[in-house]
Amino acid sequence: MKVFKFHIGFHKTATTHFQDTLLAMRNDLVNQGMYYEPLDETRQKLSALTPKGKKKMLYDLAPAKLKYLYLRKTNFYLPSHCEHLLLSEENVSGTPLQLLSERLYPQIESKLHFLDVLASQKLDVRVYASIRSFDKVMTGAYITMLRFNPKGAIAAKDYFLELFKHGYRPNWHDLLKRINGITARPFAFKIWTQEDYSKRSSDIIKAFIGDENIAVPTLSRPTSTMTPSYSAIEKIEQMAAKFDKKPANWRQVCDDVYQTFPANNKAEKYTLFSEQEASLLKRLYQEDLQRIDESFPNIFLLQ
Repeated sequence: MKVFKFHIGFHKTATTHFQDTLLAMRNDLVNQGMYYEPLDETRQKLSALTPKGKKKMLYDLAPAKLKYLYLRKTNFYLPSHCEHLLLSEENVSGTPLQLLSERLYPQIESKLHFLDVLASQKLDVRVYASIRSFDKVMTGAYITMLRFNPKGAIAAKDYFLELFKHGYRPNWHDLLKRINGITARPFAFKIWTQEDYSKRSSDIIKAFIGDENIAVPTLSRPTSTMTPSYSAIEKIEQMAAKFDKKPANWRQVCDDVYQTFPANNKAEKYTLFSEQEASLLKRLYQEDLQRIDESFPNIFLLQ
């Protein structure tokens, strides 16, 4: 039975570092019968399945397309001697903007419906997710989407902050419960926290791979995911307000602004929340983790 390991993110939980590390280990993994498909390759293959004239990524594909990809194509990607396929794609759950709503990833049930199909096939399906305190997640989601959809990001931020002001508090427990109920057939489901990953990334990667002895390289934190300054975000928001259509080089414009106005210390790093609000979210996150531990025995990858 072939093993299908799918890390579904979520956004802003150190997914880029996780993916970069697996990519650096790619040759060693193949030598041990494990094939890690880099994110760019996964997205290219998904784009090839998209109807002509339409630009869609993984999170936009209908369940039927996902079934086709993973049931008909998955095994074709594996070298003949590999029995394990490893993937990591945070956009399969939805977009970062869908975090800034009244319900985390509101369409995740349909997006992950293909897991039910996989679980019925001759595949050992194992699903993984990473979570983090929402003061960091929501801020990171907003910053990310400013580079891709600035007007949509600003509107989503304003909407979320209005919800937050009136008492809305996101939690991971409910999201994990929704994921756990997607399939009629059970599949292995494990999670880890970004806070643990920042301290024990090597241990988490070894546990994900299933080999305690494999060498895990030490990679620096990706500069593309670093939090910019208040000045940088203010500049980007001002620029976005002046155009009707996003410039073709908008991502480069954002990167240039972030480099020009760096956050030189923690106090200068942009955040959606006041110090008191961030403290509240951190406390609720700890309560959330306890609830998860009680509701889903052995769900944490590192117990």
